[in-house]
Amino acid sequence: SGAEWGDTSRGCTGADLLLDVPCDLLVERVLLRLPVQTLVRAGQTCKRMFELVGSDGVWEKLFSRDFSSLGVVPTASLPPGGWPMAYRQAVSLDSMAWEGVGTGEKDGEKDGEWP
Repeated sequence: SGAEWGDTSRGCTGADLLLDVPCDLLVERVLLRLPVQTLVRAGQTCKRMFELVGSDGVWEKLFSRDFSSLGVVPTASLPPGGWPMAYRQAVSLDSMAWEGVGTGEKDGEKDGEWP
């Protein structure tokens, strides 16, 4: 019989089984369901995951997943660095938009007073 999940006696670990999954399935069913921070960590585990996580296609889908509902669309030309950089820039813009919210420092508010 075949090796069981987590059975290291035959040199087969859960990671080995995961890496046997076809790329498109691994991306669609696993990687795109992860929070970005976890996805980046997954890319640090081995060469195959590094290449998958670093691909423009993955970051284009992540961009769409995380920013399309906000109406954020990339410009006609992507920045140097492609989709990973476009995603990073969108995160920066999103965090800047929320900076100062509720602190009285946004839109001319002072000391929590409304205009």
